[in-house]
Amino acid sequence: MTRLFLAGEGKHELGRWANEPPWRDAAGEEDGVLATLYRRFDPSAEVVDGVLWRRIVKYQVGEHRGPEARTLLGAAQYAREKDAVLVWCRDTDHDDERLDDLQRGMKELPEKTSTRWVWCPVIPCLEGWVLDLAGKQKMPDDERVTKLQKLAQEAGLDTLDAMTRVAETAPLERLSSPSLKDWLERARRDVETHREA
Repeated sequence: MTRLFLAGEGKHELGRWANEPPWRDAAGEEDGVLATLYRRFDPSAEVVDGVLWRRIVKYQVGEHRGPEARTLLGAAQYAREKDAVLVWCRDTDHDDERLDDLQRGMKELPEKTSTRWVWCPVIPCLEGWVLDLAGKQKMPDDERVTKLQKLAQEAGLDTLDAMTRVAETAPLERLSSPSLKDWLERARRDVETHREA
């Protein structure tokens, strides 16, 4: 069984893992979009823990890094402590500095930890991925975040249940979001690589 450690911005990404530990099981919520998408390739994967991006203790050791890179490396430490695959995403919100900083952190991951990870910055936001999965919006990476959030709301795709349902059932063959396709390909490769090992 694959153990997953989730890191993301909120309830839609993390599901019940966005809650503090005492309240994770109380609401009867699902595991969120990240775990649901990973399970498309490995149905037996089990989430063992998760953390909101803003609550991750930033990695401080060594050279100077930006806040996003330090947060990503901190998330990798959490996953290593849980002996789990780090499954994460972070909305870029069209912020080029955030994207550059995340990419620097991603380059450092292999040097700093032995943790497996499935990652990709979400360009520009999770609502764009969900709209693409649902076939409601092509090339959502180019759209403004507020427009995508409004479109998701109008389509009834702005709740945890709706987003998780789309992530669980949508066909994966005709997607147009490069960042979503990249994340899914990384998940598929991670599962295939470790299934063979």
